[in-house]
Amino acid sequence: MPARRRQHQLDLEAHKQKLIRLKAEYRQPEKVVAFRRKRLCEVLKHTLPHDGEDSRAIEGANEHRLRHRLEHFFHGRIYTRLTVSIPNYEYPYSPDITYIDTTLGLYIDIEVDEPYDYYSGQPTHELNGEKDARRDQFFLRRGGIVIRFSEEQVVCASESCCKEVAKTIASLTGDPTIPAQFENVPDLVSMPQWTYTEAAEMALNRVRDRGYECRNFPQSVPRTSGISPASGSTLTPDELLNRLTESMRQRRSQAESSRRVRSQQQDRSSLPTPPAPNSQTFNTQPPKNPPTVQSRSPVQPPSDAQRPTKKTPPVQPNNSENRGRSWRRNRRKKLKMKLANSQTTESEARGYIQTALELGVIEQNEFSKFMDYFINRDNNNA
Repeated sequence: MPARRRQHQLDLEAHKQKLIRLKAEYRQPEKVVAFRRKRLCEVLKHTLPHDGEDSRAIEGANEHRLRHRLEHFFHGRIYTRLTVSIPNYEYPYSPDITYIDTTLGLYIDIEVDEPYDYYSGQPTHELNGEKDARRDQFFLRRGGIVIRFSEEQVVCASESCCKEVAKTIASLTGDPTIPAQFENVPDLVSMPQWTYTEAAEMALNRVRDRGYECRNFPQSVPRTSGISPASGSTLTPDELLNRLTESMRQRRSQAESSRRVRSQQQDRSSLPTPPAPNSQTFNTQPPKNPPTVQSRSPVQPPSDAQRPTKKTPPVQPNNSENRGRSWRRNRRKKLKMKLANSQTTESEARGYIQTALELGVIEQNEFSKFMDYFINRDNNNA
């Protein structure tokens, strides 16, 4: 028994020494990177790629800033204008910027979120937004990764945003050499996501036209013109939305007046111009035998009875009014398409109808009519 016990102790000590040696061997950075890369390839081999490369989505006002910097740091792996089809829906998703590593099958959707739409003033990407959450879940189910930056972060610290993307890639692949080129770039300053009321206030103050001050970002980051953050609001949500609605109506009336002026200018330019006199038809030499001039009696002006009556020109149709009716008709069709979509929720439907009401697409008494259309959409589709 004592001999077997001593042998057991020797075997146990040899096993511990072997474990220490194996841990030291397999914990080397090269071994860890190779193991994580193998596991990542096994997971990402189920990632679904994009469907098309002909997106019609308009590039955001400051997306090019981030795209140029990403192409500088990740050359050959940055793509735009890609599309991903949505089941049972007409229009596809279009990522703002996509990072693709074809060897690993790694797809990263990089989004630049603006607080509101520049032309309509409608708040977007607000806190707890159902549309963004549903979109993110769609890409995650396909095996992709979603990274969202605010427009202020992109304008004030585009290189820091690139560093954040590099840190995400390094955390997945375990490669510490990826963030090495960002040693002199400061870390990205995190920002709280805005609420619907805060986005409405920024739209009312038109902060995207004034430019960002970038006070919360490190001084080493170059400052560029862009968007400035909104200050604290002292208005109630109802007063803020009322002022936003009035501002949108004023911008719509200004756009309508400018369209009317352009239409009048086009009508004037379409009138035929008199032909220019041909200099070859005139004889510049004096006649050899000038005719004799006979004296005439002074011409009497015609009386009122002899004056020809002026013909009233026909009334031309107002092109601006026709264009306004066509715009309103098209917007009503698009509103019905959105309401007929099976993925549209009741809160989104109310938002669509309220926006159409504020823009003058529908009348006040038509709100309940379009809500009934949304409720009975199954019967309408049938």
